[in-house]
Amino acid sequence: MEIVVKRLYMKPDYSIGRLWVDGVSFCDTMEPTSRHLNSHQTLVKIKQARKQGPMAVPTGRYRVLVTRSPKWGRWLPQPILVPGFWQVYLRQGNKPGETDGDILLGRNTRKGYLLDSTAHMLALQRKVTEAIGRGEEVWLTVKELRQ
Repeated sequence: MEIVVKRLYMKPDYSIGRLWVDGVSFCDTMEPTSRHLNSHQTLVKIKQARKQGPMAVPTGRYRVLVTRSPKWGRWLPQPILVPGFWQVYLRQGNKPGETDGDILLGRNTRKGYLLDSTAHMLALQRKVTEAIGRGEEVWLTVKELRQ
């Protein structure tokens, strides 16, 4: 399974994007502000950028597992081996202050806000869990359009 997040709108305190599953549009996303980093940059550079405050994960391709989040107390899709990030998840949330580096899922029909987030997270979690159950690898590719 291939999940793609394309960041479309980079604001000073958050980024809005679109998520596709196997080429089919699935939902909108919200992340902290993008610092235009990629997974091939040095860990030192990524950690320096993180000192500036919350930031979106570097663009790149990451394997996804479903793990139990100690912070959120539930099973969530988790991109692994994201440089400079200890734990980051694809999860529910509604506004920029809730991202904490995670990729929030929902419908962006109100500026700076996501709706129906829990429903989208549960649907994606189910798709990822089923794919892994069939023996498929699940990958997340994060891209951005500079504006």
